[in-house]
Amino acid sequence: MIPNDSNLQDRTAHATTRIIGEYDSNTPGPRIVILAGVHGNEHAGVEAAKRIFTALGTMESGVQGRIIAIRGNLPALGREARFIDCDLNRMWSGATLDALALQDPADDNTEQSEQRELLCRIEKEIQTDRKSVVFLDLHSTSAPGIPFVIIGDTLRNRRIAFPLRLPVILGFEEAIEGTLDEYFGARGLVHIVVEGGQHGDPTTVDNLEAIIWLTLTTSGLISHEQVPGIDGHRSRIRDAGGGVSAVVELVHRHGTEDGDGFHMDDDHINFETVRSGQRLASDRSGAIVTPKDGMLLLPNYQNIGNDGFFVGRRVRKFWLRFSAMVRHLGADRYLPLLPGVRREPGSDVVYANRKVARWLTVKIFHLFGFRKCRRDGDILVFTRRPERPV
Repeated sequence: MIPNDSNLQDRTAHATTRIIGEYDSNTPGPRIVILAGVHGNEHAGVEAAKRIFTALGTMESGVQGRIIAIRGNLPALGREARFIDCDLNRMWSGATLDALALQDPADDNTEQSEQRELLCRIEKEIQTDRKSVVFLDLHSTSAPGIPFVIIGDTLRNRRIAFPLRLPVILGFEEAIEGTLDEYFGARGLVHIVVEGGQHGDPTTVDNLEAIIWLTLTTSGLISHEQVPGIDGHRSRIRDAGGGVSAVVELVHRHGTEDGDGFHMDDDHINFETVRSGQRLASDRSGAIVTPKDGMLLLPNYQNIGNDGFFVGRRVRKFWLRFSAMVRHLGADRYLPLLPGVRREPGSDVVYANRKVARWLTVKIFHLFGFRKCRRDGDILVFTRRPERPV
């Protein structure tokens, strides 16, 4: 979808500049890295970041640390396209990066060339004190609905995401491979993905601006009192979120394939309630129904990409508190005492024999943050993101 607004020509003209802005107080503090426009049809994050740096430029003091905002996919931003050759936010698996390292840059496609530049620029930002780095990855959606946050389930991510008081989605690392979030999260860095609203909606820029300011205050880069109009930003997020501050866990992904004729039915929105057996879309094989009750997330109306829609379910606050407690206590060291479970020494990898460890295995491991799971015959291999940079 191409936004129909008066800023389109200006945005396209500046899409060749990698750095949106940077501000360094030259004093100790957090290091905030904002990524915007990883998908080229999502300009709202770029516009929101520009507003932040305009305001920072008028401040005489109050900032403690460094903030930089980076454009993601420059050629795609220039064309208002999600991507040119392939999705830049699906190229960050270890295997893909290893192959890129061996490849002659002269053979790179558009997104591979962008990936090399992004990786080099980001590495420069995180090579100092990684414990202080906070990534804020700004996006928008093809469907209408309230803004929300996506995180890998670490306590450090929770401390930044939960104070926003927006819906927080867990479990994307189980459903999607090769995202920026997966890559930097696996290195123990705080990485927050924000979906600010619908593509082309002017309020999406306002939402993302407010979310950036609130993240800067939560991270300690600037105090609440120093932010111009902070009460208005809080009100905007409260109103935009509709009072929904639930934590939601993904329970279903409907994947698509090129040429399968996937078409989302009209008028679905993010976070609408859906019931098992309800028709949501269609393809060449006929109607597509959701196999589970829950909340509809990211219905795909842009006819590109391989994610048709997701379904999530609310996580009870009791289990969130309990999972935080057992992690603080380091109770995961007792997991190998469970029947059929063993842990790779000194790592965040745990193996569970499905024939032995049957009872609520996945839910138990989720409590300890082990959300990435793959099957190797009868063995479930669970991994989790480290709580500290590695």
